[in-house]
Amino acid sequence: MGFLASKHVFVRDATGLVRAIGPLAAFLFGAQCISPPSSGFITYAWLPYLWPGSDILLILTLGMVFCLVHAITFSQIGSVYPRSGADYVFASRTLTPVGAFTSNWTLAIFSGLVAGSLIAWIPSTLMSSYFFELGALTNQPYLMTWGSMLTSGVWVFIIGSMAIAVTHILMLVSPTKSVAYLKYSFYLAMFSWLIILFSLAMSNPTTFATNWNAFMGAGNF
Repeated sequence: MGFLASKHVFVRDATGLVRAIGPLAAFLFGAQCISPPSSGFITYAWLPYLWPGSDILLILTLGMVFCLVHAITFSQIGSVYPRSGADYVFASRTLTPVGAFTSNWTLAIFSGLVAGSLIAWIPSTLMSSYFFELGALTNQPYLMTWGSMLTSGVWVFIIGSMAIAVTHILMLVSPTKSVAYLKYSFYLAMFSWLIILFSLAMSNPTTFATNWNAFMGAGNF
């Protein structure tokens, strides 16, 4: 049937709602919400730094179990209340209308703050650190200059505005195009994870110390 139910339409008799996307498209959307590239980088970079000697695989497994409990709970509530209107509809029935409004309003404010922070984080931290580290490891000063330049407010505004424009366009196009974008960006995200895992698998204490000193300066390891 593909991503969209364009030909084989599933309609709920009780509500008349039409299912526009299938399970795979829903999975892709959920996966993109956690940003696999940055989530993978943060997990493998921060955990060893903050808690040396910690078991990363065990932590990820426990985190997955707790996330599954949360995800299954939401999916079950959504199946019980097959109505449009996002989570406010079933929240107003499981809590109260006032409680659901308060919860959703708080979420809207919080999401706006998080979205704005992430938009600024893309050029000022993600892209900046990428070019700076790449320039340091490959001995290319112009890449390091790019990395420093991207932290300026002008470039944060320009690149952030471009990211907002792309997001806005994706919200206006048809679900078919949105799902296609999610699909290919998910493939790129998984490719970045392969790079992370390959880098970890090929490293050893000696080469890690050498690379660290090449980036941070001689004798810093």
